[in-house]
Amino acid sequence: MTEYRRAWLYGASEQGDTPSELIDGHYDLLMTTASWDSRCLCLLGCDVTADSAVGVFFSNRGEGALRDSHDPKIEEFLARAAEKSTSIRRGSDELEDLWADLWKAVEDAAGAAGRPLRVLLDLSTCPRYFAMALIAGGFRSHLVGELVVFYADGKYPARTEDDPHEPFTYGRWDTVPVPLLEGQANPGLPRHYVVSLGFEGSKTVRAVSSEGADNVTVVFPRPGVAAEYEERTMQENRILLADFGIAEDDVIFAPAGDAVATWRALTEHRARWTSDDAFYLPAGTKPHAVAMALDAMLGGDVSVMYAKPATHKETAIEPLGHYWRFTIRDLTAVRSRS
Repeated sequence: MTEYRRAWLYGASEQGDTPSELIDGHYDLLMTTASWDSRCLCLLGCDVTADSAVGVFFSNRGEGALRDSHDPKIEEFLARAAEKSTSIRRGSDELEDLWADLWKAVEDAAGAAGRPLRVLLDLSTCPRYFAMALIAGGFRSHLVGELVVFYADGKYPARTEDDPHEPFTYGRWDTVPVPLLEGQANPGLPRHYVVSLGFEGSKTVRAVSSEGADNVTVVFPRPGVAAEYEERTMQENRILLADFGIAEDDVIFAPAGDAVATWRALTEHRARWTSDDAFYLPAGTKPHAVAMALDAMLGGDVSVMYAKPATHKETAIEPLGHYWRFTIRDLTAVRSRS
């Protein structure tokens, strides 16, 4: 277990061999996302209940066969686990409208509970944009007292020569600010990007270059989820590392799957960039995105950007067999029932 406390927030990360050994109990609000990625089903065998639940079902269904199989299972799970369940059906590019729908669900649940919420979020197939916004909105408003985040590490297809640069998304990325994590603009200072690295290196370097970054610090996933993933991440990002002259002092090594350890690492190193006009760009693992949201929320001085793709690509991803639970708790909140 990794534990860390900063200001009024406490975080703990735990790893397990099965979802059910990490996740159980009652929650005020349960949030999950349907996907062609089979990790969206990992939570379904857990013994959880909730007062209310929200399922996100994107209109981009890929070829459809996987979603035709997965969606009914998730709908049945939500109906069984929660006293009240709501389905949100929008395009994955409708970021602002979808976030408004999700935030309304949080406000409604908090109004019904009459106290800070205990929320369970399945991060495995949830877009980073919404997870990071939920962290910032939930804890800054004190509507969320405890956020339990479940994450299943993925088994990703090997890179192929006929499709070398687009394992998960098609087209160029647009960088858009994450709600409530806009930070403080300092346009007269050098632009410093802190970038978590993943498998889409060519798009990452284009995004950073197009934003006119003067300085770059990278968060590198070490240890990786799998040993070969470290080498793949290095190879995919070799142009970014070369173009920006990334030296040893410009690299923060953080475990690929451990959000709390990465949050601690960012906090320990943040003096490197907070005297600049600083930005976080989570282009790597989702646990690293969670860490960036936590650090930026408490610091208030770094802008968090979301890499919005032209469209998502249907990719066959399966659970690797490593599962995580991240518990983030507002130490000032009245405890909710467990």
